[in-house]
Amino acid sequence: MALDVQCWSCQKVKGRRSCPAHGGDTICSRCCGTKRRVEIRCPENCPYLHGEHDPRWEAPGQKTEDLRFLSRFAGVSREQVPFLIFFHSLLLRASRDLSSGLSDEELKVAVSTLRRTYETLSKGVLYEHKTEDLRLQNTISRLGEILTRRKEISGVPPASDTDVLAVLASTQSAIEAHESAADDPTSKTTYLDIAQRVFRAAISEFPAPEPPGESRAGRLIVEP
Repeated sequence: MALDVQCWSCQKVKGRRSCPAHGGDTICSRCCGTKRRVEIRCPENCPYLHGEHDPRWEAPGQKTEDLRFLSRFAGVSREQVPFLIFFHSLLLRASRDLSSGLSDEELKVAVSTLRRTYETLSKGVLYEHKTEDLRLQNTISRLGEILTRRKEISGVPPASDTDVLAVLASTQSAIEAHESAADDPTSKTTYLDIAQRVFRAAISEFPAPEPPGESRAGRLIVEP
């Protein structure tokens, strides 16, 4: 996306920043600074919102890559953003726990499997969807246990079942969009590398969660 088009807000000067609150359209620094959270519904993960964005330290193409990443969550509500970031903290920890990490393809399988399980739960059926990869399935089961028992775990942002499904759906869509852009020179970094970079400040606030106690040999969602 070119960053030399008119500001979407004032329509008077060129915009130099991509605004995730307006689908990634460019906005000028004046409108961004004076209208954020006043006239503009800024998502919490906007890199300009808390003054953490410093273009002097960006590698070429990194700014575009990060803004493209954020724009993929435009459908996530402000109330769902904390849980979205928390879920990404779980994915990053899960990847670090594996010796070879999680590739984009494995990440997509894990999130899509979790999503199918929660879609089944939303219909009142207790059933854990699985993948044939045992290594990956263990990770999926641990993630599912934390998500299912989130209300019992200290520090987890509040989220309804609808919120969980929305976050899983948006994350799966973002991973797929990242994969489809793999031929783009600015999209060589893995999905989790970008997530770590974009969400790094917020993620550091979340401790490593563990479900309290055991439930049917450590699993709450079981096959009938």
